[in-house]
Amino acid sequence: MDIVKLTLGPYATHTYLVKEDRFCAVIDPEINDGEIVAALHARDWALTDILITHAHFDHVRGVNGLPAATLRIHEADAPYLLPRNEELGMPFLKEEAITRPVVPFKNGDKIGPFTVLHMPGHSPGSAVFVAPGHVFSGDSMFVHGVPALDFVLSDRGAYMGSLQAARALDQNARLHAGHGGEGTVRDGIPMWI
Repeated sequence: MDIVKLTLGPYATHTYLVKEDRFCAVIDPEINDGEIVAALHARDWALTDILITHAHFDHVRGVNGLPAATLRIHEADAPYLLPRNEELGMPFLKEEAITRPVVPFKNGDKIGPFTVLHMPGHSPGSAVFVAPGHVFSGDSMFVHGVPALDFVLSDRGAYMGSLQAARALDQNARLHAGHGGEGTVRDGIPMWI
């Protein structure tokens, strides 16, 4: 699996390009000045999928600037794609609407090399993408940190259950979070859990 990390936008959001065989995905495309498309072109990678870990604006604003590909998000967050982030507690945001068709996924679905793990808490449809040796967590897990749980649709109880589910993952797998540093899955589970 080939992985490229781009840190984009005012919130230093990590956007990942992942390629394995003919599958090529962009995970959580943040607003950018063409860096994502340039990175794809530099490697001669043909985009097949756009994977969204959750519908918060800083993980989806780059969708419209990408080539045609299948846009995928968990079924519980699909209704909140921009410009409906107001319902997620971000009424100050007035972003460009995403007009592409959306293909919702659910827990356990297989997408290319990934298996989807639904990890609600940060948002109702937060999900991580799990492949052998790698976990792409968006804002569900951070290296030595916890996600914000004070948004309108955040749920602390659901988050605690999600962290318990994360214990079943390979604890030595690389954790590719939506912000901050990288480490292992073990680093993404708070010690107090």
